[in-house]
Amino acid sequence: MKWFRNAESRFGILVILAYLALRFPLDGFYARLHPLFSYGIEIIFAIAVGIGIYRKRLALKVNVTPRFMMDLIFSWAFGYLVYRVAQQSGLLIPWDLNDSQNVLFLLLIGPLLEEFLFRHALWWPLAAFNKSMTRVILLSAILFAWGHLFAIFIVPQELYSFVLFQTAYTFLVSCWWGVRFVQTQSLATPIALHFLFNLGFYSAFRLS
Repeated sequence: MKWFRNAESRFGILVILAYLALRFPLDGFYARLHPLFSYGIEIIFAIAVGIGIYRKRLALKVNVTPRFMMDLIFSWAFGYLVYRVAQQSGLLIPWDLNDSQNVLFLLLIGPLLEEFLFRHALWWPLAAFNKSMTRVILLSAILFAWGHLFAIFIVPQELYSFVLFQTAYTFLVSCWWGVRFVQTQSLATPIALHFLFNLGFYSAFRLS
């Protein structure tokens, strides 16, 4: 297969396989150790790969343009809409957003960790064996959505509908954020969009 023709491609595939092996088969075990243990694994992986290997490709320049400002507004509005749709559909939202730890994760840790992981530490290994940016965007979105869908194996049955709903919207926003990352070549863009999306979600909760 052409994916295996050079060392960079083979290394990229190994990185992706290592992430999948570390993250998903052991998720139930991690959850028994501590509810946030899996995030610790992702932090270690993201730092080891994103900084240890792909540090030179990390760009955080913010270019404030009218398009960027419109993206921020739309991202907030979409997050607000997602919460409202879930609420109106009677979906059970699994997080207590009155809890300061959950809010901290939603607004700070989540956007920083997930974008650093999916739009940097996993992005460049995907790009190593995919010369098409369209495929990289789609594959990173699939990984991002699968990371949310996988919760269906460990959550109570009454949360299944929300997990499926979350999988759908995380795939959509991940595709969008991937496109904007390619266009701006700055990780600051998807981080900002992710933050505004989550802020919109939280705002809808506070205003409900």
